[in-house]
Amino acid sequence: MSNTSTFNENEQATETQKLTESVIEKNEGENILLTNGTKEIDASESEDNVVEHTEKKNEWLDLLGSGAVMKKIITEGKPDSRPQRSEKCIINYCCLLEDGTVVDSTDNFKLNLGESDVISGLDVALGLMNVGEKCKLKIEPRLAFGSKGLPPKILPDTVVIYDVELVLVEPEDEIENLSVEQKKMYW
Repeated sequence: MSNTSTFNENEQATETQKLTESVIEKNEGENILLTNGTKEIDASESEDNVVEHTEKKNEWLDLLGSGAVMKKIITEGKPDSRPQRSEKCIINYCCLLEDGTVVDSTDNFKLNLGESDVISGLDVALGLMNVGEKCKLKIEPRLAFGSKGLPPKILPDTVVIYDVELVLVEPEDEIENLSVEQKKMYW
């Protein structure tokens, strides 16, 4: 048995590898990669964890557990920056049919979260996004345009795809700080 090319189990457990990456990745609560830094891991610790996490990141997430709103994160946003109900959100979006046909596309669209300013599926997803996040949503008809659709562009019972970016979140307006004209809009 040659000592030069083979490691015994003890040597292998103490051997380390350095990984450098520009994002924080987490797998089951453990930091795998650090922002612009390195983390030493045991050689016996599998690199499969990093590959597995990357694969999970590229998967569709079922936001409601029913398949009605599916989400695939394209770009992570700022952690812990999710909007709260009634806060003002500014989004960029593109609504498409499953065949790729663009139905609508708008930049800097303003809405108040949870106040029926957009279809239900989009509203649900926005509440689970962080500022700066970009994602793709697949929304079933019952949380999109339903059995009526939006003719002629969206037929009844059509699944829609949204490419969405949550650009900015601002606190809701305090009613006492609004002008008389602005208050009339609320009544």
